[in-house]
Amino acid sequence: MFVKECHYTSFRSYIHKKDFPANFSGCITCFCDPPAMRDKAYHEDVLSEDGVWGTFGLHPHNAAWYTDELLEVMKTANSHPKSLAWGEIGLDYTAKTTDETKHVQQRAFVAQLKAAVAMRKPIVIHGRCAHEDTFNLLKQYVPTENKIHYHCFSASLPFAEKLIDFFPNMFIGITGLITYNNTELEKIVQEFPFERILVETDSPYMRPSYQKFLDRSTPRVTTPGMGVVVAQKIADLKGLELDDVLIQMRENVTEMYGI
Repeated sequence: MFVKECHYTSFRSYIHKKDFPANFSGCITCFCDPPAMRDKAYHEDVLSEDGVWGTFGLHPHNAAWYTDELLEVMKTANSHPKSLAWGEIGLDYTAKTTDETKHVQQRAFVAQLKAAVAMRKPIVIHGRCAHEDTFNLLKQYVPTENKIHYHCFSASLPFAEKLIDFFPNMFIGITGLITYNNTELEKIVQEFPFERILVETDSPYMRPSYQKFLDRSTPRVTTPGMGVVVAQKIADLKGLELDDVLIQMRENVTEMYGI
C-alpha cells in the first residue's frame, strides 16, 4: 500500500500519516504475484524498510503463470534474509473452477510445497472452498513438524482441530472477518489453542467492522495497523485485556516466523 501511494517516502512516514497504533512494531507482506517476485529491485526496496518482512509464493489465482523457471525465481526470492516463509500458496475454488483449473492449481501448489520443504521454509497456506484437497496435499508432501500458517482461516472448528492434530506446528490466521458476527470464527477463537492463533489484516482487504475502534474517518482500505482491531475483538470474545492478547500474539509470531 505505501509503495503504491508514492507520496510517502518510507514505511515509517506511511505509519505516521495513517495513524497506526503507537505499539506497532512491524508487519509481514506477501509477494504472491509473478511481476512482484520477478522485480528484484522492487521487493528488495520494500524489504529494506525497518519493520517489514516478506513471504514469496504463487497465489492460486495466479497458478496459470506457473513454470519451472518461475519456481527458480521464487527460490531465489525466498533466499532473501528477510523472507520468512514460502507463500501464500494453496487452492482456491471460489471462482468458476473446472477440473482443469483445479489441476493447474494443484500442480503449482505441489511444486511449491516440495520446494519449501527442501528449503526448510515455513509455509503460508491460502485455502478457500478447497479445504479437504488442501489438507490432503499437505499431508502428502509436508512433514508433520513443518511450521504452517493457514492464512485468513474460513473453515470450521472441526477442520481446524483436524489440522493441528496432524500438524502440531499449525497456526491459523484470524482477520477482520471475525468482526462481522462470524459465529464459526468466534467459536474457533474461544476454543482453539490460543498459542496457535495469529492476527492478520490481509491488507488492503478484509477491513474490520468494529465501531469500538473504527469510525467514518477511518480509511476505507485495511492497513497493517488495523491488526489491533482484530486483537480487540479476540480480547472481547475471550474476556481478556487487549494487552494480554497482543502479548500472546507477539509470542505466536515469534514461534511461527522467528522474529
